[in-house]
Amino acid sequence: MPGELLMNLQMDKPRVLYPKFIILIVLGFIFYFGIWINLKLLKIAAKTRTNIMIFALAAICMLIFIELLITNNKIKKDSYKFYNNRVEYKKRFIISAT
Repeated sequence: MPGELLMNLQMDKPRVLYPKFIILIVLGFIFYFGIWINLKLLKIAAKTRTNIMIFALAAICMLIFIELLITNNKIKKDSYKFYNNRVEYKKRFIISAT
């Protein structure tokens, strides 16, 4: 489809990453609390429980970091492209004047 590219608008990183980070922290806390309750109810020894909780915390932090990296890479790839007769996002037409 012919058309002159007028503007290429990238997504705002903080606007996408901050809410994602907050949601992941809240979900990670809920998951961590669930593990803690299960270990407490199973009456596992304190040393073993501590080791499991440290491993769970490390795993949650690693997963949050990986998810933020993946989201950051998606943000870099995605952009809104404004042409004189249409707007494209992810190679789809959002608004077309034809």
